[in-house]
Amino acid sequence: MARSSVLPVGSDSRAFLVFAGALALALFVVPPRTDDLDWHLAVGRDVVREGAVPRANRYSFTAPDQPWIHHGWGGSVVLHLVERAGGFAALSLLAGLLFAASVTLVFLRSRSLPWTTAAALLLLASHALKPDALATNIAAALVWLLGDDRRSRWAPFSMPLWANVHGSFPVGLGLIAAADLGARRIPWRTAVAAVLCLTSPYGFAAFIPAWRYAFDPRLRSFLGELGAWQPPSGAAAVVLAISVVLAIVLAVHARPRPVDAVVAAIAAIAAWLAVRHVAVFAVVAGATVASTSSTPGSKSSRFFLVTGPALVAIVVVAFVVDPPGTPHPPFPTRLLAEPRPGRLLHPHAWGGALLAAGVPVAIDPRNDCYPPRVLDDFLSIHRGPRGLGRFVRWHRIDGALAPSGSSIDRGLRALGFQVSRESQGVVLLRR
Repeated sequence: MARSSVLPVGSDSRAFLVFAGALALALFVVPPRTDDLDWHLAVGRDVVREGAVPRANRYSFTAPDQPWIHHGWGGSVVLHLVERAGGFAALSLLAGLLFAASVTLVFLRSRSLPWTTAAALLLLASHALKPDALATNIAAALVWLLGDDRRSRWAPFSMPLWANVHGSFPVGLGLIAAADLGARRIPWRTAVAAVLCLTSPYGFAAFIPAWRYAFDPRLRSFLGELGAWQPPSGAAAVVLAISVVLAIVLAVHARPRPVDAVVAAIAAIAAWLAVRHVAVFAVVAGATVASTSSTPGSKSSRFFLVTGPALVAIVVVAFVVDPPGTPHPPFPTRLLAEPRPGRLLHPHAWGGALLAAGVPVAIDPRNDCYPPRVLDDFLSIHRGPRGLGRFVRWHRIDGALAPSGSSIDRGLRALGFQVSRESQGVVLLRR
């Protein structure tokens, strides 16, 4: 008799230890990145206060009233509400729990400790306080649901949550479609999932950001300049290469369905193209390496059921007793003292912190609300004095906040701007 993919009791109980280990790793060893956090908190605050999602840009003077679909509005709201309830410590705990849950779901689907270890290392590449973490967790849960016919009927109902949390939800729709194709059944699950995606307040327009990120050449050119959209390098590339080889070796033994192997291969290619896709490969490949013939032992189930929850409790209590401190802004706050420019030029990475401080920004961590000309203009400021001069002239820049000695600092001084304040950064004002 063919064995069901539902896990034996022993394997289920070991998930507690996997969860505890992943939680400890996330809370005490690798804290989450906070590069876009200020921006998400600000937007989430506005959505909660006004009771409506934004339809146009209101945060950047370079593209006022530009139509905008905030595909991660739900994630921003979640981050804002958690921060309001418990501060930065609560946000860090949320990030740790999401990471641990994703790793555990990978284990439950793959039933492979080697692959779970590799997936945990891959997921660390995207361990950050942003809606992406919520989307990764939903993706891991969806892959687990699709691993069993009895569970898969509930898979489409994950899509309303994903469609309102992060714009990557078409990936989930593709996973459900691939599962229907692999099972050679009428794709009613895919049809239901597609309809449920429309629960987003943007309706059909919610699909537009994903289309732009995939096919808009101007936007992709801009994304290519940002770290998360660049190919993995250094240690991340080594871990990804080892993980791909490990997935192939495990898949040879597991003999997955062709459709699962194809999905994993597509995810692996995407991961090599951009670091931000590594997490998708980590959770998707679990279906490829899972062996339906393996039978984990259950003799020590009681041991795992007792020690696992105890270790989880110890990790959480230790974190509550000694929570992390709030991260410092990327620039000294004293640089924001008056007088300061009304139309400020600044590095892209500083836009979120400035927005949270109530300072009008030229560009912020979003990429999809700016028209092509603004994106081209912003890229040009690092290519030479002509591009910087054109940006200053067209957008009526009257000052800047930038790292000392940066291309913005040097370029604006050459254009006649004068230093107003300097402290690990510089404020420049037009004469």
